[in-house]
Amino acid sequence: MRNAWLLVATLVTALICTIEILGGMLSGDMGIMDAIASFVFVAAVILMAFRPVTGCVLTGMAWVVLCLVPVQMPSAMLLSVLLAVGVAGYADGRLAFAITVTGLLAWLAGPSTASGTRLLFGTMAMHGVAPVAVLFLGSLLGGLAVRWNHERGMAQAELEHRKRQERAARDIHDYVSNDLAYLILRFDKDIVDGHTPSVEELRELRSIASQALEHTHQVIGVIEGLADAPELAGDAAGARNPGLAQARKGERTDCPLAEQVRGIVAAGDHRLRELGFDGQTIVSGTGATANRNVLVAGLLEELYGNIAKHADPAQGYVMTVGIGTDAVRVTCIDTPKPVEATGDDSAGGMTAGDGVLSSGTGLDRYRRLLEQQNGVLHIEMQDAEWTLSAVMPLTAH
Repeated sequence: MRNAWLLVATLVTALICTIEILGGMLSGDMGIMDAIASFVFVAAVILMAFRPVTGCVLTGMAWVVLCLVPVQMPSAMLLSVLLAVGVAGYADGRLAFAITVTGLLAWLAGPSTASGTRLLFGTMAMHGVAPVAVLFLGSLLGGLAVRWNHERGMAQAELEHRKRQERAARDIHDYVSNDLAYLILRFDKDIVDGHTPSVEELRELRSIASQALEHTHQVIGVIEGLADAPELAGDAAGARNPGLAQARKGERTDCPLAEQVRGIVAAGDHRLRELGFDGQTIVSGTGATANRNVLVAGLLEELYGNIAKHADPAQGYVMTVGIGTDAVRVTCIDTPKPVEATGDDSAGGMTAGDGVLSSGTGLDRYRRLLEQQNGVLHIEMQDAEWTLSAVMPLTAH
């Protein structure tokens, strides 16, 4: 039960009041009318467990009435009104303040003020108004503190949820979307070339489609809060490229980040070669001791996907990845495809345009992420040549 703690608190308080009422009736200290009025108060206290605001208001009103009229009421009722003040402080600060002020004034204006001595909870004798005022004020501040802590926890949970959603969207774009775009480009190339895929090629494409589906399920789990954000980059590179194991043979990797980068580079270059690109990626400075880095991996995946979707295969590409002790520096140079004047399918059935293959938001997203971590991403276009340079600090992860 969501309000189990409140149910327990109200039932315990009501039980204490009931025991004191019954004891007073048996001893003759409390008349029948006094007992009835006290039981009405107990009912208002129990209502707080199910209707907190309504129960607090009724409890506060009953407290004021019983304090001002000559009714013998159990001393444990003070505990009940203090509980009402605390619950009201959690639900509505202004309501809690009103109950505190009216409840305290009614207590001070009641018939029992003449002696100046009060018996609290049937056991503690207190003199003056300060002890009672401190109890009311403490209950008010306690309720407000619980509310503030709850709101802070909710804000933190909302922030974590937003981060998970952003991570899920980035993973979908970087991996699932790029995998599917690669499949479309491979099919388009086969259609244009009049090529019938071999069994080996079909198995490779099926492996890529299967990996995209697996990534989709992982991201759905992240969105629904059933799993942590998956480490998609590099871990599954072998499944996305069956030839990657052979490409890695004999390679020396000096750190987890270098191994991660090499896996992505091998898979990316392999895919681009299958699409007819003539280019290469140079990885240098692998002597660092950096750990695997999601941001570095995601940007590399995004760059390979952009080259496949937007660059001219006839002009090739060059990419360099420099792994330093404090940052990773990436440069990428390619030539964009010529802009088609018409949207017909005269190119042998290749009708999937850039609008289908890309949302156009990937690099802008990474620019914002890098700026948040004191990194840099710069793009320029000169003489039909597209150039990207990025610096990604390693200390941010």
